[in-house]
Amino acid sequence: MNWHFEAWIAGAAGAAALIGATTGAGPWAAGALAAGLAFAAARSSLRRHRAHASALQQALRRRDEQLAHTAHELRTPLTSVLTALELLREGYATTAAETEEFLDEADLAARHLAFLVNDVLDGASMAAGRLRLDLGDHRVGTLVADGLRVLGLQAERRGIAVAASPIPADLAVHTDPRRFLQVLFNLVGNAVKFSAPGQPVRIDVAAEAATVRVTVVDHGPGVPRELVLRLFEPFERGSSHGQTSTGLGLHITRLLVEQMHGRIGYRPGRERGSEFWFELPRTVVLDATIAPKAAAAR
Repeated sequence: MNWHFEAWIAGAAGAAALIGATTGAGPWAAGALAAGLAFAAARSSLRRHRAHASALQQALRRRDEQLAHTAHELRTPLTSVLTALELLREGYATTAAETEEFLDEADLAARHLAFLVNDVLDGASMAAGRLRLDLGDHRVGTLVADGLRVLGLQAERRGIAVAASPIPADLAVHTDPRRFLQVLFNLVGNAVKFSAPGQPVRIDVAAEAATVRVTVVDHGPGVPRELVLRLFEPFERGSSHGQTSTGLGLHITRLLVEQMHGRIGYRPGRERGSEFWFELPRTVVLDATIAPKAAAAR
C-alpha cells in the first residue's frame, strides 16, 4: 500500500477515534468514518495528480512545438547560406557583380542565423545567471547605421524599405553595442516579417533628459488582441498571421533591455500595424574614441 495512503488511513482513523470518544459513537461508526475520510482524501489526491499530469503533458507538448518552430526558423537562413554558396560553386555567377550579390545573400543569411542562435544561447545564459554585458557609452546614430546595413539587405529582399529618423550626431546611450543590435534586429526583423511588400518600416529615435527611446513602426496586420498581454513572454508569438518564429525573440529582447537598465513596450499603430519601443539610459560621448563601431564588437 502507498505510504501516503497509509498515512491518510492512520490520520482518518485517529480523527474517527477522537470523534468516537467525544461523541460516544461505537467502533463500527468510527471505522466507517475513518474509511470515508480516507476515501475522500484519496479521491482528492487523485484529482490533484491527474491535474498535474495533464499540465505536464501540455508543457511537454508546448515544448515540442516550440522546438519544431525553432528548428524551422534556424533552418531558413542556414538553407539560404548553403544555397548561395552552392550556386557560386557551380558557376552561376558570371560577373563580379553577380558574385558580390551571392556573397551578400550568404552574409545576410549568416548574420540572421547568428542573431537567432544568440537568442537561444542568451535565453539559456540568462536562465543560469551567466549573461555578460560589455556596457559603454555609444553614439545612437552609429549603432542604428550599423543595424541598417544588415537589416536593409533583408528588407530589400522582401520589397520593404527601412529608414531611420534623423539622429543628432552627439546623441548617445549606455549600452552593450552587440546587444543593442540584437534588440534592434529582433524588433525590425519582426516588423519586416509581418509587413507586406511595399509597406515601409520606420525607426524613430527620440531623446529625453535621461533616456533615449527607439521605436520601430510598421504597417502590418498588428498584434492580435489576445496576445498583447503575453507578447514578451517566452514562446508567445510562435505563430501569428501565418508566420512562425522561435518564440524567443521578444522575450530575449525584453530581458536584454532590462539587463541594460532600460524598458521596452508595445502599442498599436495609429492607424494599423505595431509600434515596439525600447528606452536606454542617455549618456554623453566626450570624444569620438569613446564610441567604437558596433561592428567591431560582433
